[in-house]
Amino acid sequence: MQAGKALRSQVPRTSHGRFERAADRADPVAILEAQNESRVQKLVPVRFARMLASPFAFLRGSAAVMTADLSTTPVTGMGVGACGDMHVSNFGVFASAERNLIFAINDFDEVHPGPWEWDLKRLAASAAVAVRFMGGDKVAAEESARAIVRSYRKRMRRYAEMGYLQIWYDRIDERAVLDTLSPRARRGAERMMDKARAKGHVSVLEKLTEQVDGEHRIIEEVPLIVRETHTAVGTPANARSTRCCRPISNRCRSTGACCCRAIALSIQPARWWVSAASGRAAGSSCCKA
Repeated sequence: MQAGKALRSQVPRTSHGRFERAADRADPVAILEAQNESRVQKLVPVRFARMLASPFAFLRGSAAVMTADLSTTPVTGMGVGACGDMHVSNFGVFASAERNLIFAINDFDEVHPGPWEWDLKRLAASAAVAVRFMGGDKVAAEESARAIVRSYRKRMRRYAEMGYLQIWYDRIDERAVLDTLSPRARRGAERMMDKARAKGHVSVLEKLTEQVDGEHRIIEEVPLIVRETHTAVGTPANARSTRCCRPISNRCRSTGACCCRAIALSIQPARWWVSAASGRAAGSSCCKA
């Protein structure tokens, strides 16, 4: 605890409230264009269309832009497994392994070692932008950002006195969420939780797939989800791969066999699917060595 407080002399808390645009700041559009080079090109317009919907939608889709800006801000040097894309829409209610509803972050696909400050600042900024987008004024937006930082501070203070296992098993359950809400907001939250409680693997299977010749097949949603016959380089989608995109065993590494993890529900092997959420292609084939 004392070591953490000592860092305040090097990085005062007030320093986190200032942002000065660097003279050589990278062009935000150039950052987004650079990202597009590794994406499915025909889906890039879909990505930009979604980002143009609102300031909050732009913030959600431009994590790289904000990261570039945050990279010039003060940090204490205490690294964490940063979410990388922390914003209010990346939190939700879902069932634990014990089928208890918990409130937590639900998007980990960009986790990377980084400063804890980046996650917190992006989360606070997203709350302020969301409030303004929903019609709130500047005062309400500022209070939402303060509320997030205040809650983070209290939680960290509590965790500092807990053991590793206590922290691991700590949960924000549905009762804890409901107790913080007004009567009106609670009614809406209860409806949302009832809906979340009714979801499961079977309902997802029924929603995302259809049966064709006795087999489950992911439902197409052109252009977001399509059944491709060839990869971007022209290779037939059902051809055996000679390059391992994700080796999962020493045998894969030694033989060069492809052991790619299937996307979604691992349905319909030897197919390629495209998702506009990331604009990346994903192979659902898993070659046997």
